[in-house]
Amino acid sequence: MATTSNAAGGNYRRVPLSSSDSISSFSSQQQQQPLVQTQQLPNDTTTATPHSDDNSDDRHRWRNSSERFLDKLWAAAWVTMAVLVGYWARVPTVLFTTSALDVGHRRLLHVSAAVWGINAVLAAYLTVYLPKVRNIPPEAWNTYCPRVIPTMTGLGVVAVVLMIRATWPAWGFLSPAVLSLEGLGLLFALQFVPAW
Repeated sequence: MATTSNAAGGNYRRVPLSSSDSISSFSSQQQQQPLVQTQQLPNDTTTATPHSDDNSDDRHRWRNSSERFLDKLWAAAWVTMAVLVGYWARVPTVLFTTSALDVGHRRLLHVSAAVWGINAVLAAYLTVYLPKVRNIPPEAWNTYCPRVIPTMTGLGVVAVVLMIRATWPAWGFLSPAVLSLEGLGLLFALQFVPAW
């Protein structure tokens, strides 16, 4: 294998892409094979440099458990704040009873809920159907279904605007803040759902 060096002092060698590439002619190998940075070892053997961390396993395990604990603590704080704001703003009463909002605003709330439902179906399509049924990895979403993510983004913006407009008579200019805190509380509540 030919080894080259660059101005920064790193050595590079050509690596075959597959077993059929090693059979092909030398000139086609030079054109098809990518360069991989290598490191010169003390016994003059050249190997590819792995991306390794010098930390010990115990330190890494401790750091992960402490970070997980802090993540759960922050999630519990956001959920607690969402529950307190929901109690103060009477969120279940405003969203689920007919006496809190007039008919026009209630219809806007229903349209917003329908748009959130469409977003939930699209999210299930991306996260359950494609990887589990069709065996398509998330990296291929941009090529397999390129319009789903932008559609979900647009629908999410429409749903939020409709929900703010629907709850404006109940909370006024605090509607965006109340709905944002409730949304963050729901998002961080997912920290306590076990992985499956």
